[in-house]
Amino acid sequence: MLQQLRDPRVRFGLAASVMAATVVVALIGLWNLATWDQDETVPWTVEIISNVGAGLAFGIAGLVAMHRRPANRAGPLMVLIGASHFVWAWLNVPVPLLVTLGHWWSSAPVILLGILVLTYPSGRFTSGLARVWFVLALVYLFVIQLARTLVTPFGNWDC
Repeated sequence: MLQQLRDPRVRFGLAASVMAATVVVALIGLWNLATWDQDETVPWTVEIISNVGAGLAFGIAGLVAMHRRPANRAGPLMVLIGASHFVWAWLNVPVPLLVTLGHWWSSAPVILLGILVLTYPSGRFTSGLARVWFVLALVYLFVIQLARTLVTPFGNWDC
């Protein structure tokens, strides 16, 4: 299995599948959000357009980067950033597990963007300070944000 992941075509297909699946689930969440009766439609419209635009831009640019330079790690990271932009819409899906995952990964785009900036253009860390920031970012995402998610009731749709 790991041997197959070294093939650039397999990694590209996997990244494209992750991006497509995330977008499909986000569209379900956006459909649920659009069918609710809300008084404040303008702020939601701006947030939806900005997140969808950023997610598609990063995802498509990451797929292009993976196709053009398969050995560079920036492409898969950009696809992951693009996919994580759609995770906030999972909060509106009537599946408690996806709502919980949406709570957990809601701050992932900012963290992943910081990692991309620190590793650009080679896709690798070049300084010790960048590695320290990376470790702190992972601690935030996998310890603090996960702990916040675990104390939130499972599938809670409230902020």
